[in-house]
Amino acid sequence: MSEAKFTWQGGAISQQMRLALGQANRANAGRLAEYAAEQAPVETGDLRGSLNPGAPDGRWREEADGLNMTVGSNLPYAAVQHEDLSLNHNGPEVPGGKAKYLEDPLNAHKQEFLQALADAARGVCKR
Repeated sequence: MSEAKFTWQGGAISQQMRLALGQANRANAGRLAEYAAEQAPVETGDLRGSLNPGAPDGRWREEADGLNMTVGSNLPYAAVQHEDLSLNHNGPEVPGGKAKYLEDPLNAHKQEFLQALADAARGVCKR
């Protein structure tokens, strides 16, 4: 009778998966912040600057080793600029700013973000 021995690596694989997905999600959040900054309204540039990863006045937080990421701004007017569709968002200096500057890029690039997570998971499974 033949014998086969298997060693369970579930804990190590789970840890590798968490690390890979956290790194991919951090990268996704960085790209979202860049896309959002391109679409955010501009008067002084503070709002666009506050969306950059790691900006001291921005709302950039991670939890659970990067699996939960928050991208946004803590500027007092950021939410109003995002939500109020009646505001004139095109500044004289930099045209093209708009409402929904976070929501629209998230929706537009959803497949890109999901693909990055899938690729990260696939990379762990191929090891």
